Amino acid sequence: MKFGLLLTTCFLITTITSNAQVVTVGDIAFTSAKVSGGDGFSFVTFIDLCPGTQLIFSDMPWRNETNEFCTSDEEFVITFTVTTKIDRGTVVVYNDGSPGSLNMATGAATLSWTLVNQRNNGFSSDGDNIFAFTGTYANPTFIAGMKIKDGTWMTGTVSCGDRQHTRLPAALTNGTNALYINPSGDGMRYTGTFTGTRAALRSAINNPSNWSNSTNLSLTNTFNVTDMIQDPTTCLVVLPIDLVSFTGTCSNDEVLLSWTTLSENHNDHFDISVSANGSEWTKIKTVQGAGTSGFSHDYSIVDEARGTEVLYYKLTMIDDENNAGSDAVIAVKMKLEPAIQVFPNPAADFITVVSGQAHGASIVAITDLSGKMVISEIFEGQTTMIPLAGLKEGHYLVRVCSENTISVLQFTKM
Repeated sequence: MKFGLLLTTCFLITTITSNAQVVTVGDIAFTSAKVSGGDGFSFVTFIDLCPGTQLIFSDMPWRNETNEFCTSDEEFVITFTVTTKIDRGTVVVYNDGSPGSLNMATGAATLSWTLVNQRNNGFSSDGDNIFAFTGTYANPTFIAGMKIKDGTWMTGTVSCGDRQHTRLPAALTNGTNALYINPSGDGMRYTGTFTGTRAALRSAINNPSNWSNSTNLSLTNTFNVTDMIQDPTTCLVVLPIDLVSFTGTCSNDEVLLSWTTLSENHNDHFDISVSANGSEWTKIKTVQGAGTSGFSHDYSIVDEARGTEVLYYKLTMIDDENNAGSDAVIAVKMKLEPAIQVFPNPAADFITVVSGQAHGASIVAITDLSGKMVISEIFEGQTTMIPLAGLKEGHYLVRVCSENTISVLQFTKM
């Protein structure tokens, strides 16, 4: 049996919000490099790069044994800041002569760049490396890597005096989001397929057999990333899921959350989160998605009601590469009403008790404040009238026991 003094009813308000995608490992890949005579590199982005996004590039060696870069004034750290949206599939080319130029650019520049506390923004012609990351070079989150000439990734201890050799950071995997190229001259560029899913393109680009010797940093084609749907107005990566409804209903101390998808594509799972203020979220449940399906699917979970006037629930769709799509958010407004009503109050001769129990029998008991029972009866339906003859003046409690709840209210006998 569930105990409570208040009966909760719910009113539903539905809104939709969205998240800009965070740049994570594998979201870009290096596509060319040149180590002499106008040093530079290029990369392709597999996601929309939104205004304000920062990417950092450096040729500093990495030491796995201490999880840090070998910092040196002879190495470069370059920060790119996106100023207007860059579409997925775009190749960004950097070189000493025209930093931040785009092979697809028209009109206003889309990147600004800053050389951070370093005096050399070129590669060593004998061999070098480059890493892409976010955060800071003191605390990097790696996205992509490339080793150029003079031997592949080291497996032993890195000497910081040897700037041509580096370990591959543990967050990166050679052949997946990093590669080693060994040009016979001063540069190479990617010449493989330009159309495919993110995973297929990453695999092709990070395979050195798909590269050719060239000192031209620009590519011969543009990329077509086939497994993402882009929103051209919000810079939002929207997972290919048709969400037709997301609702919440509650009864007593439970909230039933239900949602329906019309179709799903590479949908791994849903994360459901709750918030009392709409900004601080706690994940309460993960529900497995349907993967790829052209059929309708219904989902539901039950959550406990909490002592607040409004509860916010957020449904986040996660694809099979752990990318988060748009959020559907509902606000469930709790209206608190007495589980029973007693009138008149104060009362002299009788009271009328109205119960929230629409059907079936309920037990009503009147006790004094010490808990001693003075009146008890069983009634059907929602309403009963109880004579108060013989009761002394004072304060009493009315207890109504129904199938699911025990509700209590105080009244005064005059």
